[in-house]
Amino acid sequence: MTPLRSLIPCSLIAGLVFALVAPAAHATTLSTPIMGPTTGGAFVCWVSNVGTKPAKVTVALYRVDGSAITPTANDCDTGFGGVLPPGATCSASQGLPGGGAGGGYLARCTVDSSSSKVRAVLTNDVAGLTAQAATK
Repeated sequence: MTPLRSLIPCSLIAGLVFALVAPAAHATTLSTPIMGPTTGGAFVCWVSNVGTKPAKVTVALYRVDGSAITPTANDCDTGFGGVLPPGATCSASQGLPGGGAGGGYLARCTVDSSSSKVRAVLTNDVAGLTAQAATK
């Protein structure tokens, strides 16, 4: 029989290894469907923290081919430093090329967060606002 004293260090080491390699609890990735413009405007990805604790957020916009779009504005980074307070909302946006003509420009939004209490929606801010909710 193994003495209890020799099992304690083994269980502590196993617990430490698990804690170091396990993913963060409640981490969430949300994605919207692809959205296309009608007459121009800008794509805006709105992110809200509906929880009671601050949440780390990373917002990204992508073209239909999966390549990244560099937002012209991203207050999730600049205004909040990537940590969204409880009840706060931030956004990342990209104006459409060609003076707002739109054409075949399509985009989707992805949000990575440390919290499952984050919600997101992608909008096209033309008249008659259209929106796509993000899901897991």
